[in-house]
Amino acid sequence: MDSISVQRGPGVHESTSGHGGPGVHGSTSGHGGPGVHGSTSGYGGPRKGTGGSKDTSFTNPLLGESFKLPSPTGEPPVGEMIDLVEDALQDLLTPVDSSISPEVEDLYALLDLIVSLTKDLFELSSKPFDQIIIMDNSALRIFIRDFAILVLTFMRIVKMNLVLILDIPLRSAIIKDLQELARAVVIFFGIVMKLSYITTEAEKRGYSSAFEIAISTITTIITKILVALKEYSERQQQLEAMFGTSFHGSPSEIASMILLRIISELSQEGVVYTTEQLASFAEGKLPSELSEATSKIADMVIGISQLFSQPTFDFFSFILALVAIFRYFIIIFQLFIKDNSIRIKLIQLLKRIADSAIEFISARMEGNAQRISSSLKIFVESFELMDKIFVALTAQIMQCVKCSKNITGNYVEVSGLNYHSSCFICEVCKMELAGKRYYIVKGKEYCEADYTKLFQTFCKQCNKAITPGQQYYKLAVGSFHGDCFICHTCGIPVDKSAFYVKDDFIACKDHALSLIHISEPTRLL
Repeated sequence: MDSISVQRGPGVHESTSGHGGPGVHGSTSGHGGPGVHGSTSGYGGPRKGTGGSKDTSFTNPLLGESFKLPSPTGEPPVGEMIDLVEDALQDLLTPVDSSISPEVEDLYALLDLIVSLTKDLFELSSKPFDQIIIMDNSALRIFIRDFAILVLTFMRIVKMNLVLILDIPLRSAIIKDLQELARAVVIFFGIVMKLSYITTEAEKRGYSSAFEIAISTITTIITKILVALKEYSERQQQLEAMFGTSFHGSPSEIASMILLRIISELSQEGVVYTTEQLASFAEGKLPSELSEATSKIADMVIGISQLFSQPTFDFFSFILALVAIFRYFIIIFQLFIKDNSIRIKLIQLLKRIADSAIEFISARMEGNAQRISSSLKIFVESFELMDKIFVALTAQIMQCVKCSKNITGNYVEVSGLNYHSSCFICEVCKMELAGKRYYIVKGKEYCEADYTKLFQTFCKQCNKAITPGQQYYKLAVGSFHGDCFICHTCGIPVDKSAFYVKDDFIACKDHALSLIHISEPTRLL
């Protein structure tokens, strides 16, 4: 619905926006504003007439038969209007009915109707005080009648359809606002009554300030109610947009539709969400391992438990918190839970949690303390059992020794240690080493080519490489294969406890003189 601009008196300007829900709900009921003839589907707005009109049974479908408007003949019917408003005030003290009025289809239609009533009411209340005090009885009678019809219809329509407000604290606040509005209207009519009996214009002007305050109070309260309804409808629209559907029914019915729909998504085999979708469920940050995801779930459960302990119940905050938890399970299922038997067990627990949450919502709306307690007990026990399952799952999951993250796909086992395939790579060239020859030096992995460049040792005797696992001897002059550790002169393997080295040559004890008179044997390093 387009924005409308409403005014109250000179110099005061307030802007109020109507709101149409998904699919653009239009108000199915029109309205006959002040001075409008022939309203066939509206609330039967006041008709223009004179003091001679004989309309003694004014029909007003939205206002209801319980509010009989007096005949427009004779003196201004201020006293009767005060009685009507006081009756309306008593009506506002009765409990909210569980049904809605036939003129209202849903929350958005209610908001459209309230915007229309508010527009007409503000237009009428913006009439300058100077015009009021110069009215004759006929004109004043029409003004009072029009004003009474609009304000009474506003109060009655809002009160009759409060069942559409699922937020109990907001519903209670609107009831209090309506009661304040009724009291303010009584005061307003009292002021008008005095004006109707005062004969001098100068004396009437003495009530200018009181009149302005009364009108200001009325329009302020109406604006407050309208803004609250608009903000509430936006919260409902946010939830509806999340699931692409309009909500009808009780809070527990809406909660059931939402939560069971998510469980149905979890139960469908082969359903794969994009990274963007998963990121939106995770508020932008995906968990890298199961323990991180379960820690997040624990934090979310703590958050929703705080909603349980609040004296008032905010349906939208509660259901959005549940939706966030349930959608996070979509992330956990897709990223970490591959075992179908475990999935089935978790889905059963989620169904139990959903049922207990739906029961809790219904009990809170009814104020049934026993049902609230029993549903909370099931809710808490189900999450505790789920936490135990996650602890067991986390303990079973292998972790990569390189990155310390969970291994959910292909992996490599080396000497009893597990690596992601993408983590078991050459320290230098970063090539994956699975299925290839590799070397580990001081805890770091190298491919054969880079190991040769950096660490390969060559035998001093034969100049060939000494490969890992081969026996060799390391001396100050270089390293030797075990088979190459022989006397330079006789070619016989030397005694490892008594041999001699000169430059690059090894000699046994008998041929040490050939290495230019070495008297002390060389030792292995």
